[in-house]
Amino acid sequence: MFTPRGASGSGRRHTARTGGRKSVNTPSGLLFSPRRAPLTPSRATPTRVQSCATVDSDHFDVQTFGSSLPVKVMEALTMAEVDDQISVKVEESGWAWMVCGERLIIWKICQTAVAKLSVCKDLQLSPSEYAYSADLISISSSSPLESASVQSVCVLAVSPDGLARFWPSLAHEGTYTETHADLGGHLCNYVTAVRGGSFIVSSYRGQLLRVGMEASGRLYQRAVQQGHGMLSGIGRRVSSLFGLRSPPADTAVHSVLWVPDSGCLYTLSTCGLNKWEVGDTTEVQVLSWNACPSLSDSIADAIWGSESNYAELKAGVNVAYLDMQLSHAGLVVLAAAWHPADTPCLAYFCLVTLPDTTLPVSDELSVEVTKYNPPFQSEEELHKTRLLLPRVKSPAAYLYNEELVYTCTTGAGRSGLPEEKLTFNASGDRIRGGGVCADLPVFFSQINGLVAVVPRESASILPETMEDSLCTSLAGPGPEGTPLETPPKMDTVAQEDKTKLLKQAFLEFCRNRVMEAQKMTDELFPDDGEGGAGGSWTRW
Repeated sequence: MFTPRGASGSGRRHTARTGGRKSVNTPSGLLFSPRRAPLTPSRATPTRVQSCATVDSDHFDVQTFGSSLPVKVMEALTMAEVDDQISVKVEESGWAWMVCGERLIIWKICQTAVAKLSVCKDLQLSPSEYAYSADLISISSSSPLESASVQSVCVLAVSPDGLARFWPSLAHEGTYTETHADLGGHLCNYVTAVRGGSFIVSSYRGQLLRVGMEASGRLYQRAVQQGHGMLSGIGRRVSSLFGLRSPPADTAVHSVLWVPDSGCLYTLSTCGLNKWEVGDTTEVQVLSWNACPSLSDSIADAIWGSESNYAELKAGVNVAYLDMQLSHAGLVVLAAAWHPADTPCLAYFCLVTLPDTTLPVSDELSVEVTKYNPPFQSEEELHKTRLLLPRVKSPAAYLYNEELVYTCTTGAGRSGLPEEKLTFNASGDRIRGGGVCADLPVFFSQINGLVAVVPRESASILPETMEDSLCTSLAGPGPEGTPLETPPKMDTVAQEDKTKLLKQAFLEFCRNRVMEAQKMTDELFPDDGEGGAGGSWTRW
């Protein structure tokens, strides 16, 4: 019997694979449970405090984010029944929504201490036998959501059993249209806003629909073509060599990712990774890669590869793919691996980085094994853990579920976060969802509302005289003479100001505020391809 080695450190290994074992089996349980299934015995009403006394941490501060929660959100939490499932999603655009039973509340997060003219709308979801989640709702606008008026924001909500309800304007909660999404009888698990004011609706088994509103005011829907991209012309035998094949009937989709800057849509499922280039009215699939064998082999190598009986152990390793985000180094996949014969049987959470290309690449995988390895309970429990990457150019990563936030690194950068588990299950608290806003990981705490996990400032390693000298040289023209807090755009910064920003980045690094220092240096020395940061130095 194999007993896994201690998890005192993390591992990272680059491996090449020419073949692999079969894909991980589909989880036995569906992602949705009947509405009647109870969640917790009691509810806690959130309170607003500047720091969360219920969360202890050695390296991070858990701070309230934005102004007080809207009254409707507080009321919904107070009035929620025991069996009402609650989930929240936070958008980078500054919008958030909460699903509480069949009630949907959408609001604009005000990042000041006092909310002014805050937007908060209360919508009624269509009845369903199954519980809704925040993943089944998305919003869009003809203008950037960051500055969009409430009149220009539209909302699509799809029930787990496929009834789509569309509000053409968030300003009119009672005006909506409905249609049934044809998902082949399978449950819906993701709704994602894309280009052209339209949405992608995904089923748990891999069906994808493009849904939007026609000029007549009616909803249209059509299937997203799969396997008809630039690589679809090759034969079946050749495509199998490259891992390119149609998804099998037992496919389980675990993550849908939309990247607006590039106009690309990604899906992660038990049969691999898919990528589409999405236009206002078109979708072209550019990648369909059965990546699971390569990913699973790389993960098994990183965790158990040094064991003397690895060849025997490898056959019993199970891997579940949980979530996916995009970083500067490529796609980052959150996975968990376990071996049923281990004593004790632990779930090893890993971050796998693979290049964002249009061709299958199995020889450039990077596996970071985190120190988060709780006892394995069930695959369904593993799928409750999600991944956040607050800044594309940073290796900082946050794993979270209802009970905790785990800080770690993707392993694809020079610096990262100390690994630490922040527990949110004290006094009836739970994490109901999260997202990235203002380059910060933001979570919805049952007790504290919206909170951000921020690396804690520590004493500077510089001598006091040098620290004072740097602060004096960085003092701005303002009355308080404080150092620059937000680096301006580089194309408008004078030479002397760039020098100040570099000093500020150095000062932040010496204060152990690595993330702030990294953000400033990324602005000062953007990645220009082959020239890299060196080109930036020569221009100055």
